[in-house]
Amino acid sequence: MPRSASLDFISKLSDGFGRPAYRFHAGMNHAQVLVRMHESFRKFARWSAEVLGSAEAFLVAVAVILLWAALGPRSHFSDTWQLVVNTATSIVTVLMVFIIQNTQNRDAKAIQLKLGELIRGVTGARTALVRLEDLSDEDLRKLTKDFQKLRERVPEVDGSPGPVSS
Repeated sequence: MPRSASLDFISKLSDGFGRPAYRFHAGMNHAQVLVRMHESFRKFARWSAEVLGSAEAFLVAVAVILLWAALGPRSHFSDTWQLVVNTATSIVTVLMVFIIQNTQNRDAKAIQLKLGELIRGVTGARTALVRLEDLSDEDLRKLTKDFQKLRERVPEVDGSPGPVSS
């Protein structure tokens, strides 16, 4: 969706009283609202990934599942008993997909930036490699073959390939 279409959609939202629902406070324009929304989600996603990816969160999830399983005989393993866990896990799964994807996207971008900086800083490095993620699959296959040929030309020392020079 183009940025302007996204802004048009947000501008049509209402709080039910005729006031725009997207404004966090008076005087904010669409771009400021989007920036604040993205920044808020970034912080929430990072915090959620930290908390929900911890050992403690895993133990809480195991305890909830064990509690649910223990309540099975008491509810005679009814459809409602099964529906509770199915619904809860479905909701959590859908929400976690967005949180995980957000954190993965940010991490991948950060890694690309760091690697790009390292490549630019190394004398003799091919700076064209900085934008590898933008290459087509065919171009990546060709580059992989080129690097395999380079590795074959470099003698192995102690079972590990030596330094690759360009």
